[in-house]
Amino acid sequence: FYVGGGDSEMCPYAMEGAPLLVPGTVKGRGNSSWLHDKRSYTIKLDKKSEVLGIEKSKNWALVANYEDKTLLRNHVASYIAETVGLEYVMKTRLVDLWLNGEFWGSYTLIEKIEIENTRVNITDYSDAVEALGGGDVVPEPNQVGYLMEFDAHVMEENAGTDNVIVLDPERWESYGWSRVGKAAYYNPETDETFFAVGPKWLTIKKPSTKNLNEEMVDYIYDKVQEAYRFLEDRNYDQFSRRADVDSFVKWYLIEEFMNNTDSSMHSSVYMTLDVNGKLKLGPVWDFDRSSGNCNYWNTENSPSSLYNSGAGWFRNLFRMPEARALLKQEWQAFVEKTGTLDDTIYAMGEMVAESQKLNYERWDVLTTPIGANFKDIWQTCYSDYLYDLMDYLMKRRVAMHQFILRI
Repeated sequence: FYVGGGDSEMCPYAMEGAPLLVPGTVKGRGNSSWLHDKRSYTIKLDKKSEVLGIEKSKNWALVANYEDKTLLRNHVASYIAETVGLEYVMKTRLVDLWLNGEFWGSYTLIEKIEIENTRVNITDYSDAVEALGGGDVVPEPNQVGYLMEFDAHVMEENAGTDNVIVLDPERWESYGWSRVGKAAYYNPETDETFFAVGPKWLTIKKPSTKNLNEEMVDYIYDKVQEAYRFLEDRNYDQFSRRADVDSFVKWYLIEEFMNNTDSSMHSSVYMTLDVNGKLKLGPVWDFDRSSGNCNYWNTENSPSSLYNSGAGWFRNLFRMPEARALLKQEWQAFVEKTGTLDDTIYAMGEMVAESQKLNYERWDVLTTPIGANFKDIWQTCYSDYLYDLMDYLMKRRVAMHQFILRI
């Protein structure tokens, strides 16, 4: 992989000096997005490397933004998450991808969600083993950190296509799955362990399958179910002992503000539990179909789509006076910290001005509906999309302000 170039007058992370040259491997990523012509990729470098001012790691993602005509929504979401102080934020860079000397498109380079000191900073399994003396020692369930993702796709066949079949957990044996612990399932085809939380499905991403034992699965299952039960009971004292409410509030505000399609605990909703810690929501992830860029989620632009979603997590949370007070407090801070968001988005658009031209020469879809885009496209040029995003978020700020004041 070659990383270099850029204009430092336009791009603060441009590499005008020596480039980065490092071997590695690449593979495709995404569900529905993998079916597009312009695709996203996962990169694993052979050695940990600092890339465009982001701390050293082997693990990265290149996101195509094919459905997002601004090419900016994932970048904007990362900026907002960092600005409002969400604990775990995957840093992003707007980049041009060249493949074998051919321009391949304008992409977003993003830190892959991994347990690392500068990413999701919780106790990794290998660190827990080392702390216990190394070798073949197996940590107790409460001695490792857990990275989880709400992901409905584990219960879908042909996920990401127009022919999705919803699976029946009662037929787990016929799918070739196995049972793990009290109530979890393991799918060997996808190498995923998962269990139901109310009407939603939660996968255990870390510890990985090779290190995850039945006792760990039962441990995290009990922790999540216990918190969920107190949330449904609207018992703030007990819920707040088990969940970091501040992280839930900040995560909610980002997702609701961006009107993100998958935010109702459907997919790309990450949660963590560290040793001696509480359940936390974050990092945020996957915003292609956000901010008015989806033809099937909250098309009426309600400011309370996530609050009123079928998942029920945030309606229950904010019906508790203590959480509601924190929401109003954090919203005021959110408004103040993102007061110059319009200027920031405009500057992002300026930075990709030349890149987007090349992108839409390479991928002639600027006025063509892709994926979940609305079929009626009135925009005729890139700047139309840019100003439309700015206008959408400005109006959403006003609508959310009125909603949060009322609840």
